[in-house]
Amino acid sequence: MGYSFGADVALAVDHDDLAGWFAVAPPLAVGPVDDYLAPADPRPTLLAVPEHDQFRPPAAARSFTADWVNTSIVEIPGCDHFCTGATNRVLAHALTFLDELDLL
Repeated sequence: MGYSFGADVALAVDHDDLAGWFAVAPPLAVGPVDDYLAPADPRPTLLAVPEHDQFRPPAAARSFTADWVNTSIVEIPGCDHFCTGATNRVLAHALTFLDELDLL
């Protein structure tokens, strides 16, 4: 799990105990795309993309990840990259994702 730069870094992390990836406002541009492990991995990936993200808005994120395996995008309405005033919505998506992974 990670936010912004940390989301991009998280998408490149792998470990045997890793159940999936949850990335909040990933710019999908911090490092080489080839470094990402999530795109080709069957474990679930959820990207929480703010509606008005200045770095990678939802339409661009959908296009960028169109061929990623087992990846979903949830749009966080009414906020920009910094998710001001929307952290409760981001948290709700994170908890749902964790629940679906049966980790809670």
